[in-house]
Amino acid sequence: MQPQPNLTCAPPLETRHERGSKRIRAARPARRFGSPPHARRGSRFGLFAAICLYLALLACLWIGRMSGPERWWWSTVDLYLPQWIWALPALALGLASLRIARRWAWFQCLPFLWVAGPMMGFTWSSPAAASAGRPSLRVMTYNIKWSRRDLPAVADQIAHADPDLLLLQDNGGKLFEILRDTHPGWSVERVAQYVVATRLPLADVSERALVPAAAKDDRVGTALRCRVRLGDVWITVYNVHLITPRSGLGPVREGESDGVEMLARNSAERLAEAEGLARCVQAEEGPLIVAGDLNAPEPSLVCRQLTSLGLADAFSAAGRGYGYTYGHSLHALYPFLRLDHILMSGEFAAASCRAGGTEGSDHCPVVADLWLRG
Repeated sequence: MQPQPNLTCAPPLETRHERGSKRIRAARPARRFGSPPHARRGSRFGLFAAICLYLALLACLWIGRMSGPERWWWSTVDLYLPQWIWALPALALGLASLRIARRWAWFQCLPFLWVAGPMMGFTWSSPAAASAGRPSLRVMTYNIKWSRRDLPAVADQIAHADPDLLLLQDNGGKLFEILRDTHPGWSVERVAQYVVATRLPLADVSERALVPAAAKDDRVGTALRCRVRLGDVWITVYNVHLITPRSGLGPVREGESDGVEMLARNSAERLAEAEGLARCVQAEEGPLIVAGDLNAPEPSLVCRQLTSLGLADAFSAAGRGYGYTYGHSLHALYPFLRLDHILMSGEFAAASCRAGGTEGSDHCPVVADLWLRG
């Protein structure tokens, strides 16, 4: 009996159509996934160009800031912008780098840190420890803005800080009466928009005109000058409130035809007030404190006029973080500018400095612990 062939193991016969299909597939080039090489090169070039433009923008902003922001209208506007907006391109470019050129992604961390650090004014100081036996005092400056005033919240902030020397701006008079009633034994004096309240001996309270036109408006171009005694030392104190930048920034924001001119005029008026304040400071002798709402961040020429005289910013010397005091009443809903300052002469050292809460006013208070050097 002959064995039957094993049909199950025999290879299947190919039809002519199948053999032709194989030859066609073999002749086709292998399909490659992803963008073609020329498209990838174009994407990388576009990314590289965007990174270069972003770095050039940051460089221009930084040069304008270091040269004096009030010298140009665009750097003046940038001075009052929330600086975190310049970190957003770094995030966008970082995400694009992860998709187009992964090895470039880490590079975007550098401009991001630059913005989050120097451009936003981050401070991490090493405060001077108070010397045992040296006189010390706690200073508080607070602009109790009339448009958003909550007197109970303001009073709570003052009670929480428990200052030895309290300097108020934009006071309407009612808080002045509250302070006299709630702080028996304190010296409380009011001059125009200013109030000084202290548990220390107080003398020589007067108003000083910083510019000739100051007599026309008690809210512009003036300062309160007084003296307080700490131990056996008399300290000269200036309570100041310089002109607001809103009258210059508003027309630029609205696109008015003379907006740039109005911005320049506003900056010039604030610089003139700072010059007048600097002349007053130069005429003083002994320990000196200048505090209040300068309406200017620290990089401004306004602040530089005062620090060039030897005054030091207490937050820069002893603060940590950003110390923002203004912006929470705007669309940003949180502070993004440091407009309120406590400046001190070389006879002082700062043990600590911080910004207070946002309750009660358009401005946050600033509280600093100072002590007299030996």
